[in-house]
Amino acid sequence: MIRLRQTKKELTQEAEDAILNNVFSFRLRKPVILEIQLPGITDKTGAREIPDAIRHHFRFLLSEHGRDTAIFIRERRTALGLTLVNIMIALVYIWYAYQHENRDTTITGIFIGALVIIMNWATVWDTYEFFIFDGCQKSQRRKLLKKIIDSEIHVVVTDT
Repeated sequence: MIRLRQTKKELTQEAEDAILNNVFSFRLRKPVILEIQLPGITDKTGAREIPDAIRHHFRFLLSEHGRDTAIFIRERRTALGLTLVNIMIALVYIWYAYQHENRDTTITGIFIGALVIIMNWATVWDTYEFFIFDGCQKSQRRKLLKKIIDSEIHVVVTDT
């Protein structure tokens, strides 16, 4: 049950956060029924338009999320390209290291080896972070917005 204050706006940030947080507490695969309580409203005809306004608001958020995801994937292509280049550099370095076993005894060989390891660790971790962790968050948010749009919404007008 979500309790909201009446405002002149379509949907406030407070209302959006309350709906998102309450729906997020349920499993995303199970259907949910939203019961919105609006205390102190005398115009009960306006309350009938609220479910459509909520769905409209979250449809807009879902379309924004789709645009953000497209930008996110476009930017991650660059990170993936850099990761592949760094992996190729690491493979060339490993091949070189096996061909020249005395490279560990020189300062230059040690420096280049450390640099290759650090570059690969940073770029591979960055790519994993974006594709796995951030990708899961984006997928979960999309499912959450779709769940709210598809949910049954009841508006309860109370006197107090």
